Amino acid sequence: MYLWIIVSATLSAYCTAVFIDAAAVFQQCGYKTKDYFVWLNKTRKRRLAKILFSISLMAALIVLKTAFYFDLVSYAVLCGVCLYICAYIVCGGMKLRVKPKFTFRFTRIIALSFILFGALSFFIDYLGVKLFTAEIQYSAILVPLYPYFIAFSSLVLTPYEKLRFKFSVVKCKKRIECKNGLIKIGITGSCGKTSVKNYLAEMLAYDYKTYITPKSFNTPLGICMAVEKMPQDTEVFIAEMGARRLGDIKFLTDMVRPQIGIITAICEQHMETFLSVENVKNAKYELIEGLRLGGTAIFSADSVGSQELYDRAEIRKISAGICGENVSAESVKITGRGTAFYLKIGGVKYFAETKLLGRHNVTDICLAAAAATELGVKPTRIISAIYRLKPPPHRLELSETDSGVAIIDDGYNANIEGVKSAAEVIDEFDGEKFAVVSGIVEGGDQTRVLNEEVGRILKNSADSLIAVGAYSDHIARGARGGKCKVVKFADLSGAKDYLKGKVKRGDVVVFINDLPDRYL
Repeated sequence: MYLWIIVSATLSAYCTAVFIDAAAVFQQCGYKTKDYFVWLNKTRKRRLAKILFSISLMAALIVLKTAFYFDLVSYAVLCGVCLYICAYIVCGGMKLRVKPKFTFRFTRIIALSFILFGALSFFIDYLGVKLFTAEIQYSAILVPLYPYFIAFSSLVLTPYEKLRFKFSVVKCKKRIECKNGLIKIGITGSCGKTSVKNYLAEMLAYDYKTYITPKSFNTPLGICMAVEKMPQDTEVFIAEMGARRLGDIKFLTDMVRPQIGIITAICEQHMETFLSVENVKNAKYELIEGLRLGGTAIFSADSVGSQELYDRAEIRKISAGICGENVSAESVKITGRGTAFYLKIGGVKYFAETKLLGRHNVTDICLAAAAATELGVKPTRIISAIYRLKPPPHRLELSETDSGVAIIDDGYNANIEGVKSAAEVIDEFDGEKFAVVSGIVEGGDQTRVLNEEVGRILKNSADSLIAVGAYSDHIARGARGGKCKVVKFADLSGAKDYLKGKVKRGDVVVFINDLPDRYL
């Protein structure tokens, strides 16, 4: 009996290792079972090789045991050695685009799926021995079902997760409310949230002890985790707020209760859940509706959607951006190495220079400058901060290889406005220009139209347009009639192999839309 427990645990460990990619995608889906099942159905052919390999392995072990009459101890050892060797072979070839983050929740789900799968394997094998006397691995039939055990484990843990979530939110609210005099700023929009947050923090650094939500933490639990680590002497708290559905921003605003709200650009994003741009605008406006009495709203003047919300707002409001009424930018000059412009605050112009690439960054700087000015920061300090700004990771991040090839990493970009900025930036480079793009996801009914637009935007900026993945046909269709050569690949590895034989010193390569595994 004990040996069958060992055999079952070994099989469970093997499946956990082999199907860790499925668990990683489940995490990317935000632990949403519906989205995860869509991915499972879409990628069933891709997983078939692993499943067939696993079943064939178990069948071979059964044949060996039957043919050579292994005793149970030897059979258990044989199972363990073979499964772990094969798990190494199978998993060694996997290249997850987004590695799993071993958070407490993820670890709980993996541990429970391991236990449940192992327990059921033991029951099936033990029952098989009792009914059919032959001591073989009947539980091999469960191997293809392991990805579903991951979702089932999450379902079992749901009551605990909900309780923990409520407790975390209540604790977060109390911690924020306990800080008397704390200035709270909320930032939302379809794009630019992280950039504005980081730029504003840099502008406030000299005058205030500022704390921001790290990286792209913009969900309720992400903000809770950030607040848990917020220093006691914090004077300004800046919270990035993301949304996929109506009501998401309202929930976050109720948590933070900001006095200042910033709306960045608004465009077609998360259309699978929002269904319409109008819903996107209504969702973002929840931040303005949730501002505390006497609050101030700052809107991007360079986004039609944000400008519509500015017109709707009936509280104290500020228009900021290249075309802003209160804070604006003039004489914007973009090169392959940075951007220069005149920042206009209170009717006075100040020359500003930054290493950041792209016109959209000028808009984001104006939004941050408007908030900093609202908090009393002197223009000279704002200008000094602009010079020190660095791009957030994977947002038009420029580097150069040892062979002299310029690499622009815009992998985080996932919207039309970002593609326009990338096209504008590579226009400023000499040498041959390569654009690697995977397209825009979550476009709902507009997915085809949006990705054709991606092709149209890039067709006269890039010399070679490398379309990757499921949307490559749409991108290629949009690029027809342009100067660029269009090449299509199933995945990013193929595109990189192609580039190795093409790029040379002085060329530039921009990577746009590094899609997570769930969309591949």
